[in-house]
Amino acid sequence: MRRLLFLFGLPLLWSCQEESTVSDEGFLRVLDDRNIDVSYRPVGITETSEGNFVLLTQQHQTGQTFPLATVLLLDERGDFISAASLDTESGEPIGDLMQIGVNNYFFAMRSTDYQCLLSTVDEQGTITSTVEVTGLTFPLGASVINDQFILQTYDAVNFNTVLSLVNENGAVVNSASYTIGAGNDAQQRILDHFFEDGEELPFFTGASALGNYYFNGIYNFTFSLVFSDLGADPTGVVQGQGDFGGISSFLSINTSSSALAGFQYADNFYQSNANVSETGISSSIDFFDSDVAELSIKASSELAIISIGGTNYLILGSETESRQVVLYFFELTSNELRAVEYIGYVNPFTFADLYITSENELIVTGSFYANGRFERPFVKKFSVEELNRIVN
Repeated sequence: MRRLLFLFGLPLLWSCQEESTVSDEGFLRVLDDRNIDVSYRPVGITETSEGNFVLLTQQHQTGQTFPLATVLLLDERGDFISAASLDTESGEPIGDLMQIGVNNYFFAMRSTDYQCLLSTVDEQGTITSTVEVTGLTFPLGASVINDQFILQTYDAVNFNTVLSLVNENGAVVNSASYTIGAGNDAQQRILDHFFEDGEELPFFTGASALGNYYFNGIYNFTFSLVFSDLGADPTGVVQGQGDFGGISSFLSINTSSSALAGFQYADNFYQSNANVSETGISSSIDFFDSDVAELSIKASSELAIISIGGTNYLILGSETESRQVVLYFFELTSNELRAVEYIGYVNPFTFADLYITSENELIVTGSFYANGRFERPFVKKFSVEELNRIVN
C-alpha cells in the first residue's frame, strides 16, 4: 500500500488499492485517510496544462460546524502529489472549481462572519491568495464565462438572492438583487444548506446561449431557475414547488434547446432537449414527463457536452438509489439515449462533478464510502478509447 503525506500538517493519505484500478486507458482512483474522524467530499475538479488534476474538496471533521476547503493535486494517473488547505476560519468551499488561464479559482464562506472569499490555486495545487469579495455573504453557486465569475450569494439583511459578476481579483463588476420573500421560512432553507445536518439544495449559476445569466436558487419563496440580464426584475423564472420540486442541473445548448434534470418530491426527471423559456413564468413540473426511478431522491447531477469519435454527446452524471454513479450518454443531434454507464460495485459511490479534458477524456469525481461509512474522494478517468466503446 503506497502511503502519501498530506502537506501543512494534514493527515496521511494513501491510494486505496482495494478499489483503485489503473490501466493504459484510464483509471479509477480512491484516496483514503487513516483518520476515521475526517471525511472528504469533492466539490470540483480541473486539469492542469501538465496533465495533472486539481481536486477541490470539503474536509469534514467531527465536531466542526463548517467544512474546510482542501485542495488535492493528483498526477495524470490519479496518484496523490500534494495538498493545501485554507485556515479553519475560511470555511466552506462552494462549487464550482473554475479556470481562468492556468489558474483555478473557488469561492468559500468564512465561518466567523459568513463573508464571501475568493481563492486562487496555481498549477502546483498551491492556494496562492484568498481575498474578500466585499459586500457579499453566504456564497451559494458560481461559474465562469469570458474570464468573469457569475456568483450567487445571499443577503441576509435584505432577504435577497444576489447575482453578481466578479473578476479574478474579487472585485464586483455588476450585480442585481432578487427577493427570496419576506419572513424566516425561505431564509431558513438557505441557512440549513450550510450546516452539517441540514439539507443541501442544488444552487448553481451560468449563462445561456441567448445572452442571459441565470441562477438556481430561492426567489419569491420558491426554489427556482431564474434568468436575468442583471436588471431590477428577472427576465424569466422556472418555478419549483417550494423546495420540494425544481431543477437540479441545467445546460443551455443553443438558442433553441437546453438540457435539464430536476426533482419533484421523491421523483426525478430529465430532458435532453427541452424548450426552456427565458421570459415569463413557467414551472419545473412542465418538464416532468416520467420518473427516472433508479435515481436517488433529489439526486446530485451535472450536464456536459463531449465529442466522441467526431460525434457530440450530452452526458448527464448523477447517482442511483443503490448508491452508484450513473452516466447517461445522449447523441446530441438525435437526442437518442445511446448508453448508460455505472461506477460502483459493493461499496457506495455518490456523484459530485464532471470534467472534459483537453484530449476529450471524461473525468468523474465524487465520494466513495469505505466500509459503507467513511467518505473518501474518488476520481475516475474514461479514456477516448473507453468512451468509444461505451457509446458504440
